[in-house]
Amino acid sequence: MNLRMWLLAILCGYSFSSFASSNTEITPFIVGGNDASQNYPWMAQVFVGSQRCGGVLIGESWVLTAAHCTYDVNADEKHLAPSQVKVVLGVYEMVNSSHAGAVAVSEVYQHPNYVSPSSSGAAFDYDVSLLRLATPQTITPPLINASQVTDALNSGGFMSVIGFGRVNSDPSTPEYPEVLQQGNLSLYDTSSCASRWSNSTITERMFCAYGTDQDACSGDSGGPVFVREGSDYRLLGLVSWGSIGCQNRPGVYADVGKVCTWVTDTASLAGDNSLQCNQTQPAVSSGGGASFWLLLMVFPLAMIRYRFPRHLLLR
Repeated sequence: MNLRMWLLAILCGYSFSSFASSNTEITPFIVGGNDASQNYPWMAQVFVGSQRCGGVLIGESWVLTAAHCTYDVNADEKHLAPSQVKVVLGVYEMVNSSHAGAVAVSEVYQHPNYVSPSSSGAAFDYDVSLLRLATPQTITPPLINASQVTDALNSGGFMSVIGFGRVNSDPSTPEYPEVLQQGNLSLYDTSSCASRWSNSTITERMFCAYGTDQDACSGDSGGPVFVREGSDYRLLGLVSWGSIGCQNRPGVYADVGKVCTWVTDTASLAGDNSLQCNQTQPAVSSGGGASFWLLLMVFPLAMIRYRFPRHLLLR
């Protein structure tokens, strides 16, 4: 596929022209990350044609990945056929598509509004594809909901990204990890991000983040960006495009919350009503001397009032 911009699945110092000349290459990576814990059974290795992407299980039969991973300009529906895609879940080590645990994909649902870099419009907008697995899984997935990035984090708030991609910045001598890698990201103000990417468009379906480790580039095309809330994990986004650390500019991610309704509607039309876009209420301060029972009565209103400025801050 024609990638005119740096994906967040790319390396330090690669130019736009390097990717414009490539028609099929997907190069996921996490540079400067650490070995991840074995707590992410919902992390997916998605094999698309001869390439590898990240992904995340969101239901017993559903995996989310980036649309730029499944996009095929030559296909009638502009995406790869299900027979060209395989998924491996819950494996801490890097494997290949012939792994014994590889799961076949029965359907590929690429967002109909996805904008490829070779098309007109805001490149990488709606960068999400939904894969239906031929065999249901029993893994507990992370939570998804609508408008979750602005609810979960203030500007500067921390999140995590995991992946199996290249761990060095030199494409001529690629090095790959033996185990899952993890990096830390910090949420970046959208208006500031847009000014840093003045030749690109940051849409409402995107959010920006930057690496917290100096000179670290973190990413894995289609891989999950998430936060932990108590014993739960909350999915925020998917690695989409940009650069982190290498060029002192934030990376750009597909906002899962903004396409959550499309995800659940697509699954429902396919006969599965199990996916939900439930809104989770973040904790708020008691605000001083209000009584416990009064707080219970005004809690919903308090939540709206606390969320509203966060939403404006990051729009």
